[in-house]
Amino acid sequence: IKGTGEGIKMFSVLIVEDDLNQSDIIKELLSGKYPGWDIRTAKNAGEAEKILKSFKVGLFLLDIELSKEETEPDGIDFGRKIREIPGYKHTPVIFITGMSDKVLKALQEIHCASYLVKPFSPEQLIEAVEYATETEAEAPEELLLKDSNGVYQRVAPDSILYLESNGKNI
Repeated sequence: IKGTGEGIKMFSVLIVEDDLNQSDIIKELLSGKYPGWDIRTAKNAGEAEKILKSFKVGLFLLDIELSKEETEPDGIDFGRKIREIPGYKHTPVIFITGMSDKVLKALQEIHCASYLVKPFSPEQLIEAVEYATETEAEAPEELLLKDSNGVYQRVAPDSILYLESNGKNI
């Protein structure tokens, strides 16, 4: 996924940011660097949840402070909710915020790929996105496994439900 986005599969991004100006700038930067990517935006957690019902996300960019109202979920709350959804347990999350005091919580609870403190440069954003998407892209599409009869089989990692070890064999 590294580079200009040429020759890669369609990739999807969800930006959850209450400041529409910031959201537009981030979307413009990513669209310029990765023209083939499908980038959606939401201004709060509720709007983002609606998007998730019809859109498979490959990368989340979340602002931590999504509202001035304490009763509204913030980016950390939404990150927790993302991690509860089976298909998003390991999807990369990048936090973008002016609040540097939440970094430990974001790392420990959400296992975010990166944490950018505002103001950040376009280069810092692209570097964080490339790191997060490279990490996600390293998973193999198929594994080549030899069965007990010595026959090689191609297996998608997602189709493996159970593994058992027997000495040096699995």
